[in-house]
Amino acid sequence: MIKYDRINLDLALGVAKHHLAESRKKEARHKHAERRAYAHQVRKLTRRQNLDQVPGIELRGPDYHLDHVVSVAAAWEAGWSPEQCADVANLQVLPRAENIRKGTASYCTLTLSLNLASRLTAN
Repeated sequence: MIKYDRINLDLALGVAKHHLAESRKKEARHKHAERRAYAHQVRKLTRRQNLDQVPGIELRGPDYHLDHVVSVAAAWEAGWSPEQCADVANLQVLPRAENIRKGTASYCTLTLSLNLASRLTAN
């Protein structure tokens, strides 16, 4: 009897662990889809901005990229709206190599971050 109960308990725990793992995978897939949709919306809104307001925009081309000061990934994690992330105040022109090296990082000092936040909330 004890051996039978132990087998059932092990089986039940195994099933529970499997369901938990599947639930976590499903949640991760859902978050990934949300993040991709957010990034798509940010790119779409960024293209609609008056980019003439971005300092150095005339350099934009193969050697210089348009970059988000606070990265799209960081803005999503911080709960920014796509409109805030795509705002001209959050855009800069960087040399291609620096932008590629930066990746999804946000090189933003506290002063710049506070200034950016005040400009974005004023809009």
